[in-house]
Amino acid sequence: MRAKTLLPLLAALLAACGPSAEREEAPEQDQAEAEIDWAEGTVEEAFALAAELDKPLFLYWGAIWCPPCHYLKEKIFKRPEFVEQSRKFVAVYLDGDTDRAQEWGERLGTSGYPTVLILSPDGEEVMRMTAGIPVEEYNGVLTAALQNLRPIREVLDGVLEGGVDAAAAADLELLANYSWSQDTALELSDEDQLDTFRALYEGAPASMAVEKSKFLANFLDTAARSPEEERPEPPVDEDERSALRAALVELLSQRELRNSNVIFLAASGPVVVDLLEPEAGEGREQLIAAWNAATSAMEDDEALSVDDRLYAVNSHVQMVRSQMPPAGVGEELPPLPAELVDHVRIRIAEAEAALTESGELQSALNIMAGLMVNAGLDAEAKDLISRRLDETLAPHYYMSWMSQFAEGEDDVEGALTWSRRAYDESEGPYTRFQWGAGYLRDLMRLTPEDVETVVQASNEVLSELLVLDDAFAHRNWTRWKGLERAFRAWGEDGRGDAVARIRDTVHASCDRFAEGGGEDSSRVRCNGFLGDEETAS
Repeated sequence: MRAKTLLPLLAALLAACGPSAEREEAPEQDQAEAEIDWAEGTVEEAFALAAELDKPLFLYWGAIWCPPCHYLKEKIFKRPEFVEQSRKFVAVYLDGDTDRAQEWGERLGTSGYPTVLILSPDGEEVMRMTAGIPVEEYNGVLTAALQNLRPIREVLDGVLEGGVDAAAAADLELLANYSWSQDTALELSDEDQLDTFRALYEGAPASMAVEKSKFLANFLDTAARSPEEERPEPPVDEDERSALRAALVELLSQRELRNSNVIFLAASGPVVVDLLEPEAGEGREQLIAAWNAATSAMEDDEALSVDDRLYAVNSHVQMVRSQMPPAGVGEELPPLPAELVDHVRIRIAEAEAALTESGELQSALNIMAGLMVNAGLDAEAKDLISRRLDETLAPHYYMSWMSQFAEGEDDVEGALTWSRRAYDESEGPYTRFQWGAGYLRDLMRLTPEDVETVVQASNEVLSELLVLDDAFAHRNWTRWKGLERAFRAWGEDGRGDAVARIRDTVHASCDRFAEGGGEDSSRVRCNGFLGDEETAS
C-alpha cells in the first residue's frame, strides 16, 4: 500500500480514544450478572433525575461501530466493582445515533467516541475521563470525583495556586486522569499546558508514583510535539534533559508505571527520543533500547489486554521505523527487518486466537490491521479483515478499510464499491451520514468526471440527513464543513453548475429549521452551506 493510503489507517490505529489496561479479570459469572442501571428516557429526564436525587451524573458518549467503545463496555462497564460504583451516579448512555444525540453532544462538548463525563447534580461538568485509565484505577478516579464535585478548572487553579506539593491526593488523581486531548473546559495554550504539566510533574509527591508518571508522560509528549516555529525557546533545556531521561527510564522499568501509561508508550516513543536525545550516539541508543525493552515486557504481560499488548508491539515497530529513511508521498514504506516482521505475525496470530467475542473483535481487529499495515503486511491485513469482517459487530466500519486497500492497489472500481457498501450497510442516521460523506468524498476524488453520479449520490446522502432536527449539529456539522471544502475543490474544474445544484437541494430544506439561535443555529448553518465563501464559517 502506498504511504499516502497508509496514513489514515495509522491514524485509526492510534485514535484519540485510546486503549485501557485490563488487569485481573473478574469471574465470568460475576461479569455476566453485572449490569449498569442506565437511566431510561431522555437526557433531559436524566438530568432532572440527578437534580432531584442530588446525585452526580456519569455520562458515556459512544457508538456501536467505535472499536475502543467496545473495549470500555466489555472490559470496564461489566465489572461488578464498577457496576457497584456506578450506583452512586445517575448513569447516562448517550449513543451517538439516538434522537438529538448530536445536539446534546454539541451542548456537552463531547469529542471523539468514547467520551466519559462526570457532571454535578446541577449538570456542570466536573471531570472528563481519559480512555487510558487502567481497569483497577477506574473506581479510584470516580471516588476522587465524588469527594469534591468541583469543575476541573477549580481543581487545577486550586492546585497551582496552593502549591502542587500541598495539593489533596484526590485532586492530583483527577488531574492525572483528565482527558487533556478532549479538553473543552481548560482550553490552555500549548505553552500554558507545557508549564502546567511541568509544575504538576515536579510538584507531585513521590508517594503518588503513578500520578507523577502520568504528569511526566503528558509533559514529555506535549514538549516533543510542540511546533518548533511556535516555541519562544526550547521546551526542554540541557539542564532538564538529564533528569527527565532518568525519570523516563524509571517509568519504563517499572511494570505498574508502564501499564498506567499505555497510550504514551504506544504513541510517543520516537518523538520523545528525539526530544531527549536528538543527536546520534550512545545516549540515544540506550534510550531506544530502554523503550523497546519496556514495550517487549508489555507484550508478554498477561495482565494487559489483547489490545494493549498489540499497542506495545506497534510501539516497537514505530521505533524501528523512526530510525529508517522516511517514505515520500506515494512511495512504498521501506521494509522492516525480517525478524521483526515475523514477530508481528506471531503476535497477530496470538491475538486472533485469544478473541472470543464480537465486541472484542470489533476493537482488536482495528489495532491488528493497523499494526500489520505499519509492518508492511498490507496483503495479510486485507486478508485478515476479509476473513473476519462478517464476525464484527459493525462490518461497515471495516468495509472502509477494504476500500482503502483497493485504492492503494489502484482499483478504483473496487474502492468505490466497498465505500458505497459501507454507506449502504451502516446503521443509525448520524453514522450513515458519516459514511455517506466519506463515500461522496471518495467519488469526487476517484471519479471526478462522473458528475451525475456525484450529484445523485449527494442528493441521496444529504436528503436523508436533512429531515432530522440536529442535521447540522456537532459531528454532523464537522462533516458538512468537510464536504463543503470537497465540493468547492471538485467544482473548480468546470463543475460549478453541479455544485450549485447540490447547494440548491440543501437550501430547499433550510426553512424547516427553527429561526433564531444565532450564527450556530441549524437554519443559519444550512443557509450558509456552499454560500458566499468569504462569509461561510
